[in-house]
Amino acid sequence: MEDFVSFEIAKKLKEKGFPQRSDYFNYSSYYDWDGLRKIHSLSNASVWFDPNISRDNIYFAPTISQVLKWLREEKKIEVVVSGQEYIGGPYFADVFTKDGLMNQAEPYPKWEQAALAGIEYVIDNLI
Repeated sequence: MEDFVSFEIAKKLKEKGFPQRSDYFNYSSYYDWDGLRKIHSLSNASVWFDPNISRDNIYFAPTISQVLKWLREEKKIEVVVSGQEYIGGPYFADVFTKDGLMNQAEPYPKWEQAALAGIEYVIDNLI
């Protein structure tokens, strides 16, 4: 899975403590402050070495799978996407915490849309 979260979700993730270090998940994509996607290798990008660039305006753009892993491992929240791939959906995102099922999202035509809906529910309501 290589789909990146939206700028809006990346911004919320940063506010909720999602790691902003380039080596945390070994990801290299980021959004600039204006919401335009910038795809660069952060290990070589001047953003890490130029003291004139404010990192306050940079938001890492993790993939959906990286966010799901962070939620699972760091926040102990599982977003489970299920559906019927062989007939083209629909897909659902169930959100589980230690207290059980917290949300069962509406159906989405694509797996990625359901996953993003589950992630956004967690960000807005659980962390």
